[in-house]
Amino acid sequence: MKQLFDSRYKGKVSFLSDARDSASLLMLMDGIRPEDAKLDQVLAAIDKVDAAQRDGQIRRFTGNDYTTDLAKGNVVMAMAYAADLIQLKADNPDLDFAVPEEGAIIWSDNMMIPAKAAHPYGAEVWMNHVYEPEVASRITAYVGAISPVKGVQEIVAKSDPEMAENPLVFPDDETRARLSGYPDLSPAEARQMDERFGQVTGS
Repeated sequence: MKQLFDSRYKGKVSFLSDARDSASLLMLMDGIRPEDAKLDQVLAAIDKVDAAQRDGQIRRFTGNDYTTDLAKGNVVMAMAYAADLIQLKADNPDLDFAVPEEGAIIWSDNMMIPAKAAHPYGAEVWMNHVYEPEVASRITAYVGAISPVKGVQEIVAKSDPEMAENPLVFPDDETRARLSGYPDLSPAEARQMDERFGQVTGS
């Protein structure tokens, strides 16, 4: 993580525009587990991002659009999402993804049914469907993201042995031990975090 602050790469790095992502990675750099962090520690991490931004270290803040800068060589390092790099590497083998020594963040997209949905049973059937191992393995093979479904790795191995051994898709125990969740903030604290980060990013 500290390489992102190396003056040799001034103006050649990008940070994520999501406050939780960028702040959490900086807390890990300082030896703080994000899921145990208090608001003042989150804000202190954002202050470090602010200082780097003011110094010109950061080229820009991105969502998934860091892919263009990486592909064009506008940045040499980017805070990035593993699944994106799996897809990008297929087009540019010089690109790679690394889990920092200090650790990284693991998170999930979640399916939810809105309250008073007109057809909740249909949504429930769909949810059950995508959690079937055969279906989940096809999703994993397509998007290259970690699956929560047991048995997926063995199924993927039959059609794509290389992906089945990819630690970005199927992290080993040593890698998993270095992965952390997001800070557990109250809604009011999360607003403070987002407002402070918005001052840094200009959003």
